[in-house]
Amino acid sequence: MSSHITHYNGNRSPSLTDTITSDGVAVNLTGCTVKFQMRLVGSNTLKVDTAATVVSAPAGTVQYDWAAADVNVSGYYVGWWHVTLPGGTLQDTPEFLVEIRDHAPIANTY
Repeated sequence: MSSHITHYNGNRSPSLTDTITSDGVAVNLTGCTVKFQMRLVGSNTLKVDTAATVVSAPAGTVQYDWAAADVNVSGYYVGWWHVTLPGGTLQDTPEFLVEIRDHAPIANTY
């Protein structure tokens, strides 16, 4: 995952995709559940705490499809993947920056 994701306010596409790794090796997600979690920088309150889709368990690939409420407020957020391994052990990935931004106003300089 890039350390900085830019996404535009109100856009629900493209989905967020990633490969979950540990020490540079893809984590086999067979039997795991994964959630995408995201909070505003400086806040303790989660804006997103929702199940993600495991695209390929052996390859460790996941996808999160944005909900309208996830991308309705511009700002800087931190996101991460929250993995529940078989047996209930938890593993979080390192955080990455998610910027939800408005398009710049159009200048009338035709």
